[in-house]
Amino acid sequence: MLERLDAAGAVELGFLNMAEFAAGPTGHNVHFGHCRNPWDQSRVTGGSASGSGASVAARMVYGSLGSDTGGSIRLPAAACGVVGMKATYGLVSRHGAAARSWSLDHVGPLTRTARDNARMLTAIAGHDINDSTTSPRAVPDYEAGIDGGVRGLKIGPALPKDGLAPLDAEVGAAV
Repeated sequence: MLERLDAAGAVELGFLNMAEFAAGPTGHNVHFGHCRNPWDQSRVTGGSASGSGASVAARMVYGSLGSDTGGSIRLPAAACGVVGMKATYGLVSRHGAAARSWSLDHVGPLTRTARDNARMLTAIAGHDINDSTTSPRAVPDYEAGIDGGVRGLKIGPALPKDGLAPLDAEVGAAV
């Protein structure tokens, strides 16, 4: 992944703090110090990719990487007000990342904007001979996909009229 970012022109600035063993939802680390939310230091950054979320939110970097098994990209993104992507399984290589759960582990970007996230995802996605779970499919230009907006896109499949499961009529009408 870092090689792909290097090839795309990224500049690595250093290592970031995170929850110990990538196992904490707050971002606290008793050994190296707690990460601080740049918007309000009395609030948590979310974890485990706390340093990634905080550094992007503080505008120290345009983007950072995180690993996500149970929320470790998504929690810091939400707590720090940045964009986090837990990509489709197999889209981004996990080679070099410490494994917690092979079926749930993902690596993905945290960025300031959706466009930056798409740009970074395009750079890091793709087949990796060092990770047999990565997809051999060509990587689309995710950033180009942003320009069309969301009008007309579907966020889920249409259910048959009889449904796959019982559905409250009020919920069905709202959907």
